[in-house]
Amino acid sequence: MGTDISGFIEYRASGDEQEPTWYGAHNLGPLDDYVRNYDAFGCLFGVRNYANFIPLAAGRGFPPDASAALSARFARLAERYGEDGFHGTTWITWAEVKAVD
Repeated sequence: MGTDISGFIEYRASGDEQEPTWYGAHNLGPLDDYVRNYDAFGCLFGVRNYANFIPLAAGRGFPPDASAALSARFARLAERYGEDGFHGTTWITWAEVKAVD
C-alpha cells in the first residue's frame, strides 16, 4: 500500500486582531499528480524515509494556530481515515524549506 501526502500552503497576515492570523492559500493535492516521491517525503517529513534522511520537519503535529478552514479539513480527514490511516501530521515553514542545501 502506498503513502500519499496531503498538504496546504497558508500565509500569515495581520488583520484587525493584534496577533497575525493564518489564511489558506493553496491545497497541494493537485500538485502531487499521483507521484509518490518517497525521497521528498522522507527528507521533509520522515515519512517512508528509506534513504534515512534526517527529516526537516517530522512529528510536529497539527499546528495549533492553523486557519479555521485548514482545521476543519484536518478534522474531516481524521474522521474519515481514523488513527490507523491518517498519520505523520506535521508542518514546515517556508524559511526552513528555503534554507535547505
